[in-house]
Amino acid sequence: MTPEDSELFEGVEFAILLPTLNEREGLACTLKEIPKTAMRTEEWSYRILVVDGGSTDGTVDVAHRAGVPVFHQHSRGKGAALREALAWLRTRGVRFAVVMDADCTYPANLLPALMSLLESGSDLVVGVRQPVFKPTSAARDFVHRVGNSALNYAANQFAGLPFLDVCSGFWGVHVEMAHRLELETNGFEIEAELFAKAFRAGMQITQIPIPYRERIGVAKLRAARDGARILLTVLRFGRRPGVSKLPRTTGSVVRSLLSLFLMDDTHDLLVVADGSRRGDAETLVRRFRLIRPGANVVLQVREGKASIQQVPPGTPGLTVAVLPPLAAPGPTVPSAVVRLPRTARVVNFGRAGSPAEWATIPQIPSAGPSARISGGYRLELDSVRPAPLRSVQILVANVLSSRNGKELAFIRANSAGTATTVWSGSTALPDDRIRPVGPAPSEARNGGPVEDGDDLPAHVGPRLH
Repeated sequence: MTPEDSELFEGVEFAILLPTLNEREGLACTLKEIPKTAMRTEEWSYRILVVDGGSTDGTVDVAHRAGVPVFHQHSRGKGAALREALAWLRTRGVRFAVVMDADCTYPANLLPALMSLLESGSDLVVGVRQPVFKPTSAARDFVHRVGNSALNYAANQFAGLPFLDVCSGFWGVHVEMAHRLELETNGFEIEAELFAKAFRAGMQITQIPIPYRERIGVAKLRAARDGARILLTVLRFGRRPGVSKLPRTTGSVVRSLLSLFLMDDTHDLLVVADGSRRGDAETLVRRFRLIRPGANVVLQVREGKASIQQVPPGTPGLTVAVLPPLAAPGPTVPSAVVRLPRTARVVNFGRAGSPAEWATIPQIPSAGPSARISGGYRLELDSVRPAPLRSVQILVANVLSSRNGKELAFIRANSAGTATTVWSGSTALPDDRIRPVGPAPSEARNGGPVEDGDDLPAHVGPRLH
């Protein structure tokens, strides 16, 4: 890398690392999906960096023709390449690194999602692969899912790691946090080491589902040999105590809400916020639009009236977030409440809640979190008595296609260190009621709040009271 290339990363917030070893065709495909030069938005700046391990097939030439700088690693192996690149980025003050395999298996349009979650307080974001292979590769697809699920099952069963994909090649990390973890592996087991150490260190970790396509080019990973190394790495680092004196990142309600919206795969959002939560609400809306371009978003700011009761029960096709006022001393209401129409769930982020606090959610009688079934809602995840990530949920999230099961698996996986309570309704909305809503007025779509006393746009439903 030339000194001129090194200067390109000074002051850059994000670096997108593409590890390569003879990935000429895959890299060309990947770079077509990512802007070739640094892009600046009001949220962040980033640059792409190819990390090459000695390619001989013209991979480096592909990078140069695209105007992308190349970092040549000195040792061998994917893990060694990433460790060298992360150390180099740290010396240049780059805050975050997003790693993406250069074989065109991961869609680049999810990069803003990882970046938004890192900016919102996640120390580590992991993309959980959801294969979308062609029918002709059905058998290979099934083998892939079973093998990956076996490693994830082992990580949870033998090391207590709540990970849905310990081998993902699409993840983002806070560079300084990665440095504190003192990574040491050199091969494909680098992800397993990073994820295990991050969890044991108490880092803020977010997992989101991502489509996973057939790769371009020849696979470098050898299932038996590298699978065994990954398993041994999980057992080696997953059962160790966490890193001492590691600074903890404060949880963010925006981060929690974004992770939930990504699980729901919604393009429609209604946010009802108390006036004291205007800042959180506007940040949430702005970042939601970054991860869902062209999304239909309505923001209502109501002074002292933010409650899920204000949202019509029959409102279809919308993921609803309610940001109630923050009380002091000590919050007596949830920091956010979300209703997911597709699965009829109500998710509470914030305090677990006493019987009096649960009265702030009118659909659920104030019987307290101890009630397993109440008012037509069933308690699925109780933050007062958090349950570990069940092994069967790992299998559901990786092998089966149940939307309901996947959603709960991701919520449970992301609830570590966060007060999260989940209730499910007796029935979900039928598919024919899940439809796009009409265009919102320009003020609402551009993030302008609808103040107290104004009507919601007609497409949202009845007026909120």
